[in-house]
Amino acid sequence: MISPELQEKFRAEYNPDGSMLRRQQMRMLDILLHVDKFCKEHNIRYWLSSGTLLGAVRHGGFIPWDDDVDIEMMREDYIRFEQLYEGDEDHVLHTHKNDLHYIMPYAKVRDRHSVVEEHSGGANFKYKGVFIDIFALEYTHKFVNHQMHMKLRRIRKFESRHQPSKVVEKIISWRKQYAFATIKAWRAISGLFPGQQLRHTLGTWCYRKARYEADLFPLSTVQFEGYSFPAPHDSDAYLRKIYGDYMQIPEVKEIHTQKIEFLK
Repeated sequence: MISPELQEKFRAEYNPDGSMLRRQQMRMLDILLHVDKFCKEHNIRYWLSSGTLLGAVRHGGFIPWDDDVDIEMMREDYIRFEQLYEGDEDHVLHTHKNDLHYIMPYAKVRDRHSVVEEHSGGANFKYKGVFIDIFALEYTHKFVNHQMHMKLRRIRKFESRHQPSKVVEKIISWRKQYAFATIKAWRAISGLFPGQQLRHTLGTWCYRKARYEADLFPLSTVQFEGYSFPAPHDSDAYLRKIYGDYMQIPEVKEIHTQKIEFLK
């Protein structure tokens, strides 16, 4: 972990208390604690992943200039989470199954008391609150995953190029049903010749970097913003395979910021 002095310097520069970014980070932390409680109650394995894990190891919490939270779980746990999680008055599960305009094959748990303008669009989303991303891992082939990702990407491009209308929505609905049926079929075929590497589920954009069971299990814990959360068994190996020398502080060319309205 970097020195407390350097961490305080970054906090003062990028996400001081009261700043919009810090308020967003604290709202995401609330969602993460909520999901953590649910997963523990239902014996669902998950762990901090990607930049969230990097922030925990290098900064003891959020990367000061970062504006998202990512967690991962095995696909069988993801399916159970999706089946069991019902949300509450403060949170809602956002997936391609409950929103026509949400195309991604991974889920978000969203806050119900905020509105965020996402970098990647989402103006037509049914739910728009601050969120954390939940990614499923499965044994897949990189080539197949790329093809499924491009299929979903084409739907998003189609939507972005057309004004909303009933006809456009019908086309999106048909193309989306076809795309996810294709993903299901490819998953069945791939099951006959399973890949050797864990990747984000078929159709996800961030499939390029593989994960490995030896790095993941049995899970360990890591401190993040003063709380203990599940982490890969070997966080160092996990992070090095994704980021290389992850302890090296990158040049920060821009701060990740989003337009957010807090309703409560």
